[in-house]
Amino acid sequence: MVELTPLQRFLATNIAQFLGALLLLFIGLIPFANDHQINIGIGVTWIIYMMAVIFAALFAGGGWALWHAQKHNGLDHCCVNRTIWTYVIVDIVVVLFLVCQEGGLCRSIFVPLFFLIPIALMIVEPHDKLKRVYIVLFVLIMCILISYMVSRYVGVPAESKVERLPLFGGRSLAVTYFSELAHPGYDVSVFIVSLISVVIPLFQKFGIGVIKLMRDREVIAEPTHHVEEPS
Repeated sequence: MVELTPLQRFLATNIAQFLGALLLLFIGLIPFANDHQINIGIGVTWIIYMMAVIFAALFAGGGWALWHAQKHNGLDHCCVNRTIWTYVIVDIVVVLFLVCQEGGLCRSIFVPLFFLIPIALMIVEPHDKLKRVYIVLFVLIMCILISYMVSRYVGVPAESKVERLPLFGGRSLAVTYFSELAHPGYDVSVFIVSLISVVIPLFQKFGIGVIKLMRDREVIAEPTHHVEEPS
């Protein structure tokens, strides 16, 4: 297990968060760029909103960490932990919302993103703090259960005619069935997500390799102190 410095953890975390926002673009917007159906407009709008939330979290979490580093003459693990958990909480909420908005576990193109969160977290977490990863895994299991319940509630859309999910306080959320209303774009999105899921181990290995390289360069760059033996 490679131990990371606070700066390395901070850089790795922000790169992963930025790539996650781009992933929403590649699987949630680009495949549907040529689809002009009004019925998916609400779903596309929600994806754009959630991308904005992720970028806002990126600027807030990263900006706060940089402010803390300037005030305390450098980053520390406590500061980086707060940034990481800001991203983790936001990502889980965003993915759960998008999955439910698209009809639940069986119909959303964003379900595989649940599995990317713990993989990214394991790279930047210290090996003696992996119990926090187990907490995230438990929360993700609950999210998958909620997504399944939404899928069961919706049933077969053509038969159930469910168009909105009931929320608290008498509110409701409009459901966008990309799989039924924009199937060509949905196929492309699933294809992209499937490819990404297959190469996840390669991404993880590549990330760890880059971190090891950074660590080795730091060790080489450290000045060596020669201690003279007493005569």
